[in-house]
Amino acid sequence: MKSLRYILGGRPHTLDDCLALACKHPPRKVTVDLSVDELVSDVGVMWQFIGTYRWEFAECDIVCSEPYGGASLPVTAEQQTACLAAADTSLEHRLDKMRNQGIEVVGALRRFGQLESFCRRQ
Repeated sequence: MKSLRYILGGRPHTLDDCLALACKHPPRKVTVDLSVDELVSDVGVMWQFIGTYRWEFAECDIVCSEPYGGASLPVTAEQQTACLAAADTSLEHRLDKMRNQGIEVVGALRRFGQLESFCRRQ
């Protein structure tokens, strides 16, 4: 579904916008980079699991991000495992949807738990 910003401005900004554009103009390449961002606020500290997609279309390149979950700190090992599993499941559902649309996503890592920078933080 196209965002209002895409409809009015004519340029995709979200992952769903890029999927809509890909129906008409297949991308040359799509890559995903996974990251775990640590957010600090007045309420506390949390991890946010983010997938950043780079779409290369013939007419333009688009970068968009999508959150796949998070965890408020501190977390127990069991809670961390559950949060990672939920984020990985959400990511896999998104990648499956893209694969079903004929879009192959390139990325070395397919799971947030494989991120070396995240594993060192624990």
